[in-house]
Amino acid sequence: MKTNWYYVMLFILIGSVAMAQPPVIDLRLIVSNDVGAKLELRFGLDPSATDTLDKALGEQELPPFPPTEVLEARFIGDDIFLPKLGLGTYSDYRMGEADFEGVKTHELKFQFGSGSKIIFKWNLPKGITGLLQDFFGGVVVNKRMSGCDSLEVTNRALTTLQMIITYTGVPLAPKLVSPKDDSSNVYLNPGLFWRTSKTADWYWLQVDTASDFSSPLFDVSSIADTAFGICDLEKYTQYFWRVNATSEKGTSDWSETWRFTTGNETQVLQHERDYPLKFQLSQNYPNPFNPSTTIRFTIPRQTKVKLQVFDMLGREIAVLLNAEMQPGEQQVVCNLSHLANGVYIYRLTAGRLTEQRKMLLLK
Repeated sequence: MKTNWYYVMLFILIGSVAMAQPPVIDLRLIVSNDVGAKLELRFGLDPSATDTLDKALGEQELPPFPPTEVLEARFIGDDIFLPKLGLGTYSDYRMGEADFEGVKTHELKFQFGSGSKIIFKWNLPKGITGLLQDFFGGVVVNKRMSGCDSLEVTNRALTTLQMIITYTGVPLAPKLVSPKDDSSNVYLNPGLFWRTSKTADWYWLQVDTASDFSSPLFDVSSIADTAFGICDLEKYTQYFWRVNATSEKGTSDWSETWRFTTGNETQVLQHERDYPLKFQLSQNYPNPFNPSTTIRFTIPRQTKVKLQVFDMLGREIAVLLNAEMQPGEQQVVCNLSHLANGVYIYRLTAGRLTEQRKMLLLK
């Protein structure tokens, strides 16, 4: 009977993994006991999620609970009035975008197995907190959830808990892409790349020869893109790097720290005069700025160029340039000393081509 139950569970898990799509926020709750049994539950947010079983997100109704000597934990909906979760599921995602602000409640049903206690462990990112509580108002269990922490339950009469998760909309930490962790023979002027963190407006990059980033060699904030080039690195030297993300709702945790080791070569980058010029608007520097910053751009041919500044409501604040320009690299110094702190948009129009970026005035 016990063996048959394991085969049923394996079949369900394989089927759900094959069909699942990654949710926008995917969190883990590790459940174990003191005799080595362990399983993983997943929860979070996705705009396609419902309060029922979402097969596209890997949610599958499980068979009845296994024999009592087997550790088990799952999400159910009996006491939170979500009967369509049926006998329970190992994953429970709720409707919400990456910047969702609010509370979602999950119900946990569990059994200790052959152990004398059951342990719930989590690692919640910045901007997401929770509460593990019994359904008696926290008389037996009332544990705050934040960061990396755990809860041990020894009362075997307790078989259900509610998990109340609060989201504040702070971006998640970015995922690093390149150079891969532990890369070697990296150029002395590498480009660093990471994945977009949904809802992020800016990224902050740190590079150092020390893993604690106590005195970063590169400490660049307000990067609008998910890539940044660095240069003048030492030959045959190990470097560490990390990135975080910021929006108006806050700043994420730092990403994982990756490391790479340089070789002795510099990547050869063709000068723009060696190939056809491309229309390009660069990120202003410095950024944030007070009160002046430089905006650089490249135009491929002689044309009339207009460079404007707008506030976040789309109102034109200033016209920095409105003239016929020769092809090549150009730059304009922008002074916004008369304006209040905040995010502004600068827009470049050259003929039928238009591009815009954000910049931050911080006095």
